[in-house]
Amino acid sequence: PVDGDVEITIFNIMGQEVMTLAKSHFCAGRHDVALNGLDKNGGLIDSGTYFLHIRAGEYSTVKKGIILK
Repeated sequence: PVDGDVEITIFNIMGQEVMTLAKSHFCAGRHDVALNGLDKNGGLIDSGTYFLHIRAGEYSTVKKGIILK
């Protein structure tokens, strides 16, 4: 683990960006981020399947997640 810029972006199953969950410089270690249930336009996020694109320095991955209400 090293310090670095981290960006977590959430996309719907159609590939449209729903929101950016985190975009900041983080110190090395474990961190928690919370989803407030609102998209980037201030509307409520619907239940369903979403993809999280996580970038931290040179590391990049996509994870699948489900939002249930």
